[in-house]
Formats: sequence, structure tokens, C-alpha cells
Amino acid sequence: MAPLLAPSRPLLAQTRLQAAGRDPAAPKGSMGVIRAVVKADGVAGLWKGAMPGLVRSAILTAAQCATYDEVRGRGDAYCVRR
Repeated sequence: MAPLLAPSRPLLAQTRLQAAGRDPAAPKGSMGVIRAVVKADGVAGLWKGAMPGLVRSAILTAAQCATYDEVRGRGDAYCVRR
């Protein structure tokens, strides 16, 4: 269960706590929010809304790898190693 909760999106809990404001019925603390989400939506609810961030990370990582390979390839052509 720890791998499911360890990356369990601390921003989800933080955002829900901020959105609740001073609502007395809102869960208290991060673990309270996580328990409420799991109770309402199941464990999959912890990952609701994660897709845009995952897509962004995948695109940036792919661009970084492609750029690195291109720059390294061109740099090797211009550098003379002794």
C-alpha cells in the first residue's frame, strides 16, 4: 500500500485543504483528506487529475532527451579530442 500512497500526490491533499477553507465539515490534515478521498473515490481517486501533469512530464522528458542527443552529436563533430 505504501507505493500507492507514497507518491500519492501531496498536492491533492494540499489543494483540497486550501479549497475547504474554514469549512468545519472538511477533513483536518493531509491524512484526513487522503482517507476521505479513498473512502469516496477509492484508491484511484488519489490519482484523479494526474494525467495533465504526467503528459507534461513525458513531453518535457522526451524533448530533453532528444535535445541532449542532438547537441551531443553535433558537439562531437566540432570537438577534436586529443
